Amino acid sequence: MGEVAAWFDELARTDWDSAEQVEDAIDALAMVGPTLGRPLVDRIKGAEQHHMKELRPGSSGTTEIRILFAIPLAEKRYQAHLAELDTREYE
Repeated sequence: MGEVAAWFDELARTDWDSAEQVEDAIDALAMVGPTLGRPLVDRIKGAEQHHMKELRPGSSGTTEIRILFAIPLAEKRYQAHLAELDTREYE
């Protein structure tokens, strides 16, 4: 995580507006979880791990920011939750 923190600190120092957009996108991901979709999150097509995704915050600079992430534990818990809801519907 040290590399990520160093990258974010540098971004905040050189492009504050983009850093705020990254922070907002991370907050949205933390609030909604692995079901957060476009435009902020999209799957990495062709990835070996189906849970590999990219966070796509806006940026005010001349390049786009993409942050790769995977949430396998959260996906397993979410699938278990959905299965439990399906079971409840038939009781």
